[in-house]
Amino acid sequence: MIELLSYPFMQNALAASLFTAVICGIAGTLVVVNRTVYITGGVAHASYGGIGLALFAGFSPVLGAMGVALIMGIILGIMKENYSQRTDAVTSALWAAGMALGILLSDITPGYSVDFLSYLFGNILLLSPFDVILSAVFAALLIVVALRFYRTILITSADQAYATTLGINVRKVNILLLVLLCVSVVVLMRVAGLILVMALLSIPASIAETYSKQLSKMMLIAGFIAAAALLGGLAISTAAGLTPSATIVALLALAYLGNTLIRK
Repeated sequence: MIELLSYPFMQNALAASLFTAVICGIAGTLVVVNRTVYITGGVAHASYGGIGLALFAGFSPVLGAMGVALIMGIILGIMKENYSQRTDAVTSALWAAGMALGILLSDITPGYSVDFLSYLFGNILLLSPFDVILSAVFAALLIVVALRFYRTILITSADQAYATTLGINVRKVNILLLVLLCVSVVVLMRVAGLILVMALLSIPASIAETYSKQLSKMMLIAGFIAAAALLGGLAISTAAGLTPSATIVALLALAYLGNTLIRK
């Protein structure tokens, strides 16, 4: 295992693990406290349509997924404020439409491309330097946003009606949070895949919530839990020859189950 640290792919994986932990700590906590876990799944699966379109048209799959994710973030942000009762229905429709579009485009794309599977299931050992840089930049952006708008995000997440009375533009905050959520999904899809990214964003924060109701502490605890799962899953999968993304999520699932039993 020590010898592997000299290889670029392992160095990329370790660096990405740390940046991913930051993203999971901040974005994951916002997902859990704002009860948008289902939206996370919708964005992840709908982004598959953007990936299919990108591979079919011959441009970067990341750009395709990012475009779809940003559009979904804006749509769902507006829907959440004006038609909150229909948000789940719209999310489900976009979820199904995105997956269907991705599958159909994969059917008519000339030749077979492994990129479809790599984005669907993820593999932290196959990350490129660009993937690592992207995760680093977005992790830094999340830190800046969390520090700069902490009070606004805290009040809006706790009570939107009260936030409105304080003069906070709740619509803009909701759209900002959902856009950050959508971009988080795209950034993390290379690590865990579109199928497992929900667990990566929601489980660490859900565990952290049982130990602290303070937003900042939740972010820190969730980040440490995510880092432990990422590094532990990476070590186990490398030593045992297992799929890294599945191993990481399995560790998170065991941690969630263990924490539930201990708390009871």
